[in-house]
Amino acid sequence: MDSEIEIQTFVNCTQEVLGRDRSWGDLNVTQLLDLLPTQLLKDMNLKIRLSNCMGLGERPYSPPWWGQFAWFVIFAIMLLFAILGNTLVIWIVLAHRRMRTVTNCFLVNLAVADLLMATLNGAPNFVFLVTAHWPFGAATCTASNFTANLTVSAGVFTLVAITVDRYVAIVKPLHHRLSRRVARAALFTVWCASALLALPSLLYSDTYKK
Repeated sequence: MDSEIEIQTFVNCTQEVLGRDRSWGDLNVTQLLDLLPTQLLKDMNLKIRLSNCMGLGERPYSPPWWGQFAWFVIFAIMLLFAILGNTLVIWIVLAHRRMRTVTNCFLVNLAVADLLMATLNGAPNFVFLVTAHWPFGAATCTASNFTANLTVSAGVFTLVAITVDRYVAIVKPLHHRLSRRVARAALFTVWCASALLALPSLLYSDTYKK
């Protein structure tokens, strides 16, 4: 704090935010600085209200229009390739009966997870990345975070399943291969485990206004 005005603003805002407890009004700046961190750790909303009161809610840096445009072009190309590529993989396997092998079923599942990530999580988070503003509401925030954790976990678990399938095919070529029934059960387990890991994001994700 470089001036008496800023110090007084800090004192006033602290007393306003913590006004429920009268003892805060009798403390000096040093005492406030000693006691405030413990209060901020207890309540995230307290930190946000204090920042807003002191005028610290604005983003310190915003990219120029050409920087935002460059990010938009790069990210749009990434999303386009992700959507088209994964959609093409899904169509090739589902449209051709001879492509419906156990390994390709795992590949389709991996493509579905990547497609969900690109469509449901990539675009909204790109807007927030560039503008530092989330105009989509709390429900979309929760869904976006849940989708991100769900699809990443599903992708990793699917790769594990593909690894096991390839291990059996290479190391034990005479061993009985995985059946479609076993593959479906493995994919069901993959999505259930992924949903369980992503559950905290569904329960605790929220938005805060600055």
